[in-house]
Amino acid sequence: MGPTNDDGGLKPAPDTRPKPVVFVLMPFAAEFDDTYHLGIFDTCQAMGLNCQRADEQMFDGTILDNIYAQIARADVIVAEMSGRNPNVFYETGYAHALGKQVILLTREATDIPFDLSQYPHIVYESRITYLKVELEKRLRWVVENPSGSLARVEQPLSYWIAGKKLENRPVMTYKFRENENVQYIEIELAMHNESTRLLQPGQAQVAIVTPADVVSANNTESRVQLPDGRFLFALKALPIVFPDGWYSVTLGLVKGARLAYERGVEAEFAVRCYTELGKRDFAFAVRVENRVEETGMQARP
Repeated sequence: MGPTNDDGGLKPAPDTRPKPVVFVLMPFAAEFDDTYHLGIFDTCQAMGLNCQRADEQMFDGTILDNIYAQIARADVIVAEMSGRNPNVFYETGYAHALGKQVILLTREATDIPFDLSQYPHIVYESRITYLKVELEKRLRWVVENPSGSLARVEQPLSYWIAGKKLENRPVMTYKFRENENVQYIEIELAMHNESTRLLQPGQAQVAIVTPADVVSANNTESRVQLPDGRFLFALKALPIVFPDGWYSVTLGLVKGARLAYERGVEAEFAVRCYTELGKRDFAFAVRVENRVEETGMQARP
């Protein structure tokens, strides 16, 4: 009979399965200590994963031979690409050649060279908390889907409004438009598939998050009020979007009786994308001028 608990019941057998191994490729420089210890290592430890880095190990032979062997044995590779370190690039290419699951990190998007732009990166801008959240999502998915393709479930779209890419919270200025005494703003949302693979229908769900006084939006299929009072409008299902292809949709956002858009006041919006890895918001602000723009359509008196 096996060991028992205090209440006489049998204790569950200990989990003797080996922990998945995460091998980290990164420059061995003091400036990356927080990224490794606080961002990567602590995240792996909290998930019960075995996190390793070449400079922390005892081994025979050359360090490069050891790195090759560790890459081959690892279940997941995490590669810190900041600064375009040639050794890290070379080792990451070897991991890709072996067909390994590779999670790429970088502090700045400008560090992503053209040849690697097809691969999704976690761009964390020295924000360790953000790095931990995004890294955990990907590690969890990879562990649960060992034969899957992480690239397939990554979010490949960038979002653009009025020629501005939705990064660093751009501010858009609009005038109210009017039709049959209904005032609205019209936003054209463009989506660019920046990857080298097809975006398949169902791979991503896109929505727009609006202030609480937006009562309806065309070209959407559902509306949900969020706990903070804002509304989430889910867009209709995306079609196939080819590599480097674009898809756009025009959203007429109708304001309610409560006028939140006073002159010079910025209202908070976001495009929200859902994938198997969870949701991600792309924030932007809207500043609306009070005067109404003529639409060319006859409005009721």
